[in-house]
Amino acid sequence: MEEPNQVTIEIGNTRYTGSYVVEGDLVTVTSDDFGNKESARIDEADPHDLAQVLLREMIRRKEDL
Repeated sequence: MEEPNQVTIEIGNTRYTGSYVVEGDLVTVTSDDFGNKESARIDEADPHDLAQVLLREMIRRKEDL
């Protein structure tokens, strides 16, 4: 298994961090702030860009609760 890569996004004035691993055709992101995990198929996407999208969606769902 690959070593985790770091991913960071900013929403408003808040910075969120996480890590992601690429396994085959999947990117799995783990949020440092919430501990949630989310995976998606890479297809044609850049793994880092996809990890940012997944992290952003995790944060958005948590904020909506």
